[in-house]
Amino acid sequence: MQHFPPNLAAISDAYTQPALFSEGEAPAALDRAVLDSIARQGLWDAMDAFEVEAGVRVEDARRSASRSLHDITSAIQRGDVGPALQ
Repeated sequence: MQHFPPNLAAISDAYTQPALFSEGEAPAALDRAVLDSIARQGLWDAMDAFEVEAGVRVEDARRSASRSLHDITSAIQRGDVGPALQ
């Protein structure tokens, strides 16, 4: 399984000056936004790793919708509009 770098926050001072996404519900909201973005792109291994490491989970219905969206988008990119019309 792939893992995100443990020093991810150290990559940029933008995470600490000012302390972005560190108060209230902001950290959880950011984690959900990142997870949604990863899911929409169809990066399933990254999504699984992020769920484990961030302690957030994509609900089954949303996971299924993300997979369907990715499958339809991939088909359209191949020139197959059939799945989009179903």
